[in-house]
Amino acid sequence: MIRILIIILALFLPQIIIGQDFTITTNNNQPCVGETITLSHTENCDWTVPGTDGEFFDQPDNLSGVSSILLTGIEPGEYTIDATTGAGNGSIVITVSTVSANFEINQAGINGYKIQVSSDIQNTPYLFPITFSWDFGDGTTIEDIIENNDSEVRSFQSYTYDSQTQDSIFDITLTVTNNAGCSASLTQTDTIHKIFKAPNVFTPNGDGVNDFFTAQTDGQTEFDMYVYSRWGNVVYESEKPTTRVVWDGRLKDGKKVSSGIYYYVIIPINAPDTEKLTGFVHVFVDKE
Repeated sequence: MIRILIIILALFLPQIIIGQDFTITTNNNQPCVGETITLSHTENCDWTVPGTDGEFFDQPDNLSGVSSILLTGIEPGEYTIDATTGAGNGSIVITVSTVSANFEINQAGINGYKIQVSSDIQNTPYLFPITFSWDFGDGTTIEDIIENNDSEVRSFQSYTYDSQTQDSIFDITLTVTNNAGCSASLTQTDTIHKIFKAPNVFTPNGDGVNDFFTAQTDGQTEFDMYVYSRWGNVVYESEKPTTRVVWDGRLKDGKKVSSGIYYYVIIPINAPDTEKLTGFVHVFVDKE
C-alpha cells in the first residue's frame, strides 16, 4: 500500500507543485510600431506585459482571466510577455521595430549637379536585411541593402545629375524597409542650381565683342582659377579668392596667348566639401 502511494505521489506531485509550461501563440511576433497583434492560449490566463500601460504597448485594461489579448506596439524593442493559468506558465518574446525615411540633401559640386544624400540613423532593434531604396527623380534608382552591421545603420549615396542648362527641380524619394516588413517613405524636392558660369569660347582681339573670359559663381561661392596650356603650363591664375574672374587672354608678362584650346580648373575656397570644376575654353586671338 505504501509503495502504491509513493508511486502515485511520484507521478502527480511534481505536476501539482511545478506546473506545466505552455505555449503562447501569436499572429505576429515581429510587429511594426503601430501594428496590433493577438496573443492567445487555449485557457484563460493572467497576462503580464512589461512597462506601464502606454509605455511600450497600448494594451487592454483587463489582463486577468482571459485567453487572448490585443497589443499595439508603441516603442521599438524586444519584450517578454508572460502568462499564467495557476497550474502552468508561458512566455513569448515580441520584437517591435520601426524604420525612418528621413534624409538630408547636400550639394557636392560647384554646379550643383552632384549631390550627397544621407539617411537618418535607424532605430534599434535592427531586423536585417534593411533596404534603402533611393529614387533621384530622373529615372535613376539605387538600392542599398545592409545585411548586418554592429554600428549605426544608415545609408549614404552620392549622385551626379546630367548637366543642366538652367535650374532644375527633382523629387528625391527614400523608402526604407526591414526584414519584418516595416516600411517608411519620404519625398523631398531639390533644386539643382547652375552655380558656376563660364564661356567655352572667347575672342580677345580688341573689337569690343566677347573679348574676355568671364567666370563667375552665384556670388556666394568663392574660388581660385587656373588656366593651363595644352602642355600643362599655367598661363593664368587668379590673384585671390573671388566670386568673379575676368581674363583678357594675356599671359603674366602682358603678351596675348596663342589661339588654341586651354584647360581651366576652378577650386572652391569657402565650400570645402564641394568638388573642383574643370573645363575647356577655345581662344581665337585673331578672329573677327
